[in-house]
Amino acid sequence: MTRLVAYGCSHTAGAELADHIMLGTDIETVNKLKARYISEGDTIPQAWEKIWKIYGYAVDPYSKFGNIFRSISLKEVPHLEHGEDICRSLTWVRYLAELRGHTHYMNHGFGGGSLELCLYLLEEDIMDGSIDITKDEIILQVPHPYRWLELQFDSMHKTVTPYEWGNYWNITWNYYHLLRHMKLLGVKYFFIEAPSSRLQSETKADNPDTGEIGGTRRKEVFDKYWQWIGENAIPTNDEFTPNPRHAGNHYYTETQKEIAEHLNDKLGN
Repeated sequence: MTRLVAYGCSHTAGAELADHIMLGTDIETVNKLKARYISEGDTIPQAWEKIWKIYGYAVDPYSKFGNIFRSISLKEVPHLEHGEDICRSLTWVRYLAELRGHTHYMNHGFGGGSLELCLYLLEEDIMDGSIDITKDEIILQVPHPYRWLELQFDSMHKTVTPYEWGNYWNITWNYYHLLRHMKLLGVKYFFIEAPSSRLQSETKADNPDTGEIGGTRRKEVFDKYWQWIGENAIPTNDEFTPNPRHAGNHYYTETQKEIAEHLNDKLGN
């Protein structure tokens, strides 16, 4: 067995990719309904709940699933039944596994997840023996830097934003050392929507006091952190950002296939 293991946010988890399949309708019908409810002020989960109720479901059709993070054989894909499994089978993870000749894939994408959560899940998988970093090919789709992890007492976790106590320095340092840690573990990573240079510019723009804090040496060092992040990533440069999306802002399956082809081309043998 050879296996591709992936971590990331909703773009990796396959958000919205199987909504129409679960409801037995077409993509555009679901998107129109979802767009209407979102325009009226609903969140994406609220809009989705209204839609599945319209189609006569008593509970969310995605609510019935087993271990969504399990290792899946590519031979299983045509026979998958659970909604979460189907979503994940329509992402770049499954298509890249096929292109690279793997027999299995494991998709640990988590909607709304942070980079810190990705590392947490990776370390958990290493510790319990779910993955083997010496044998598995591990690829990370890097979430936005404005998401951090909060662990809770009930074994759950949630994503928090650092607006109240974060700043350019904290956000950059967190991003850099997490990616460096993952790189040292042999993880390859890429940015699906924005290159690191743009993320740095956005982070600086959101923290206008940056220029007066830290001194010249710190500024130079932090610029080098972002440079390292960019140089060690699988090259992407906004190739997919203009592509069509579902009403909830997630890519169609066609773009997921393009992402897989792009990654395979950049990774080589």
